[in-house]
Amino acid sequence: MRRGARAELSDISPELWSVAKARERVLRPLIRDGGRPEAAAIVEAAKQLGVSVQWTRSLLRRFIADPRTSVLLPDSGGRPRGLAILDARVEAVIAERIRTHYATPQRPPFGSLIAAIAHECRRQGLAVPVPRTVRRRLRAADPVAILAGREGGKVARARLGPVKARFEPASRPLQLVQIDHTPADLIIVDEIHREPIGRPWLTLAIDVFSRVIAGYYVSLEAPSSLSVALCLAHVVTEKAPWLARLGIEASWPSGLPEAVHLDNAAEFHAAALVRGCEEHGIAISYRPVATPHYGGHVERLVGPAPL
Repeated sequence: MRRGARAELSDISPELWSVAKARERVLRPLIRDGGRPEAAAIVEAAKQLGVSVQWTRSLLRRFIADPRTSVLLPDSGGRPRGLAILDARVEAVIAERIRTHYATPQRPPFGSLIAAIAHECRRQGLAVPVPRTVRRRLRAADPVAILAGREGGKVARARLGPVKARFEPASRPLQLVQIDHTPADLIIVDEIHREPIGRPWLTLAIDVFSRVIAGYYVSLEAPSSLSVALCLAHVVTEKAPWLARLGIEASWPSGLPEAVHLDNAAEFHAAALVRGCEEHGIAISYRPVATPHYGGHVERLVGPAPL
């Protein structure tokens, strides 16, 4: 896919998406506060990405103009600027072999990863990257995903778990939002025959720092990834016009959360939801099973389910 081409996020291959995510993890902290990145930070980012400083500046300009992960996808044709020996196909091979060969329970050594990448590159008629380049890509990859693949999710959470190290405590608004569902304590009836239709579900998002309800979604449908996505959309959407239409004079914060904290229900693991969050740089943290205290803020908000 060439930059500028429009495509569904779900159509992007895992290999190319992993390249874009690796770039996003390095570059987003440089633009998060809205300031101008310092030269030293850009040089360090270039080292982590294994590209030239000039190309890093170009990626930053692109990302500042449109801070979505997908704008950092490598071009599909030819050799990307800033990479002395790699094109997008080699980048994809490196990312794919890191994911399917290195991040596995067999825990192969770095040399085995080099051999696997070389074998696949030769099979496709591509130039073989030098070990130093592969090491840079490995260093830029998601450490939690790699450790989870090699030693299991429990070990990854214990060593690098976002709940302990990344999300608590929240020190500013929208740094961490918790989301959960609850059935409402009422039953909807039809307006003509007064027959019961059902009990609506309420999906709520709470900002951990301020304890403000940052967004919500109400539906008669059972909770799903769509419920979560529409709740997140309400968190992000500017609410002033909506409040004005309701005749309410109040301020209600809005914006992209830095991270969302979810439980392990199936709807929170939907591929489209996960990739949509990754597209906008929203980190996702799943609380461990049977540990409700990790989601204490939203658990207190929704309370026990009505009978």
